[in-house]
Amino acid sequence: MNFGVVDEGAVEVSVYATGKVVPFAEEVITSPVSSKVLEVYKKSGDRVRKDEPLLQLDLETIRTEYETKKESLEMQLNKLDLQRKTIASDLAEMKMQVDIDEMMLKRTLVSLNNERYLDSIGASTREKVREAELNYTVKQMQLEQLKRKYENKKSTSQSEIRSLELDYKIAKRNMDLLFKTLGEAQVMAPRSATLTWINDQVGASISQGSNLAILSDLSSFKVEGEIADSYADKITAGNRVNVVIGGEKLSGTVGNVTPSVNNGVIKFVVFLDDQSNTRLRSGLKVDIHVTHAMKDETLRLPTGAYYMGRGDYDLWVVNGERVEKRKVMLGESGFEYVEVLQGLTGGDSAAYVKMYVDRWVRKQLKLQEAEILFSESAGDIDRMVEEYRQALLIRKLDQHYVDRSVDTVFTDDEIAAYYNAHKADFRLDRPIVKGRIVRLGLHYRQAAKLKSLMASGSAAQQQDFSDLCAKNDFAVNDFREQWIDFPEFLSYLPTLRSQNYDAMLATTAVQEMRDSHSQYYFQIDEVRREGEPIPLERLRPTIRRILFNRRQGEVIRRHEEELFDRASENGEVSVYGLEETDNEETK
Repeated sequence: MNFGVVDEGAVEVSVYATGKVVPFAEEVITSPVSSKVLEVYKKSGDRVRKDEPLLQLDLETIRTEYETKKESLEMQLNKLDLQRKTIASDLAEMKMQVDIDEMMLKRTLVSLNNERYLDSIGASTREKVREAELNYTVKQMQLEQLKRKYENKKSTSQSEIRSLELDYKIAKRNMDLLFKTLGEAQVMAPRSATLTWINDQVGASISQGSNLAILSDLSSFKVEGEIADSYADKITAGNRVNVVIGGEKLSGTVGNVTPSVNNGVIKFVVFLDDQSNTRLRSGLKVDIHVTHAMKDETLRLPTGAYYMGRGDYDLWVVNGERVEKRKVMLGESGFEYVEVLQGLTGGDSAAYVKMYVDRWVRKQLKLQEAEILFSESAGDIDRMVEEYRQALLIRKLDQHYVDRSVDTVFTDDEIAAYYNAHKADFRLDRPIVKGRIVRLGLHYRQAAKLKSLMASGSAAQQQDFSDLCAKNDFAVNDFREQWIDFPEFLSYLPTLRSQNYDAMLATTAVQEMRDSHSQYYFQIDEVRREGEPIPLERLRPTIRRILFNRRQGEVIRRHEEELFDRASENGEVSVYGLEETDNEETK
């Protein structure tokens, strides 16, 4: 029977969550293009250094495309230079003509003034003056027209040059991207870490953006937690946390909280104060107590299984030499303490298992009756108790050696080998797909261009597609790197339950749907149908559990054999009757 002494102090009010230990730093290396794995230099579980080669991609097609774009870029540059020179020559010629016409206009003005003077002294006629005035006006209008042509030419020429320069920059960017891709053909480790996964299937086709390798720092860890969305207001960045591993408590802080809710669950990350604690192992399940408030200088009791939430409790209280039942009101709780609101004082000692005494009395009464009714079976009961005690001890011993010896890290080769050997046992009960969906306005003018870019296999055009979607704030749901249930994929589209989707699944082309507000482009890259094997990437956690159970069983069996062999060598075990049988068989 546990007793707690009521005292005064702080209560860290917390909520309970679950989580798992993951590497603190993990980096996924993706393929820059659609290609094939040409050569693999490392395997899962290897410790790699920064800039150490991991694998080689086959980029012959990209290399050819690069050379073609390089030649095309040189032609564009020559065209740009030629256009600049041509425009500069044309503008210079037009400017010279403007200057000439301005000089001619000045001469015409002098002639006009002379005729006016001669007319004033009677040496000319009014008709000649009007002719000179008309000639000056015509020359003036011609000059103004030429100046306008010159300015228009200069403006349009600048626009033409800017357009050519923009085309050149886009082409150079695409070529630089291809050059970068060529440089990434030999995939290097971006940092020193442990290679926890690598695509080691030489000759296997890979799509752009698909995973090539995963690097993890296994020297330090963090915790990924989950909690019901009803506690969303209790989880914020900076909250202090107690992480419980077995009987050990590790402290930490909530680093960030995912803003979205998935299936009624909120995910968050815990940064541990001791990130290198020896109890931490990747994938280990833990309990998390997130502190969201602090109550200082309050009456408190040690918390325990008795606590079922805020409310009234019937607790047995030691008052001097007497034990009395008392109505006690308990408030908020934390990892260590529960708040006492009413019914206890600082000097009370309270039994903090609700109604423990009542249960104890009932238990004793039932034991008395059982001893009377089953007195003749007392020997069988004692034997059962002893067997249960032995089973508990053996289980505890097995767990001791499992915790000490079982490696929870499984290579991709091990997982793939098990998957290939038991593929027939894993079948889909519904179609799954890989693909993407983009939603745009009904009257978007460049819809056809967007569709064409989406369908293209060119890395540059895919980048243009992404840029165009980002520029116009189009909603893009990209599932090309993960399998998704086909009904979930359809949930992003304006589909009908009665619709037949066989044709949709039969093509990898870009398809289209509409509703009253938007149009949708979607493309299904891969399909696995009902009854086909479940993809390996979906089964990795399940296979890890299976392999862990195998390793656990092997550790237990190996320990049993070692115990038996050691006892036999020391003469602690003798099996009578077997030696005689063996001798008779040899006669």
